[in-house]
Amino acid sequence: MNSPWSRSQWLFCVLSLVALSGCGGSGLPGTVPIRGKVVFQGKPLATGTVLYSPVDAKGRQARGELQSDGTFTLTTLEADDGALPGEYQVVILAYAPHPGEPGRGDVPADAPPPKIERGFIVPEKYTIPEETPFQDTVDDQHPGYREWLIE
Repeated sequence: MNSPWSRSQWLFCVLSLVALSGCGGSGLPGTVPIRGKVVFQGKPLATGTVLYSPVDAKGRQARGELQSDGTFTLTTLEADDGALPGEYQVVILAYAPHPGEPGRGDVPADAPPPKIERGFIVPEKYTIPEETPFQDTVDDQHPGYREWLIE
């Protein structure tokens, strides 16, 4: 590599490979962006998590935290990257607050710690992948938005 042309070619190849490999931050390849909203008894569900549980054991779970207006954006690996193509059971996890839980309700400082048994805000069938009536197919034809209505 005595000629400048050879060094330039070598440098171009190295820089091209670095550019092609990227520097991260691009999300998981092949994800489909999905946003949505959860409505419970006619009102936006303001707290909880939407989980896309893959039907195929080789799939990857996607999740989205519910915002105060009931909306969510799914993520698989990085913020808001979406879900991988596949079949999913859609689970809604929204825990009911327990009055003895730290930061919840008024509990005297000298009270013994209560036994915390948390229930769900939504009916339990929506919290179990094998029982939820919600399903979604993620592919390149997915509309990118889902609204889940819970009675």
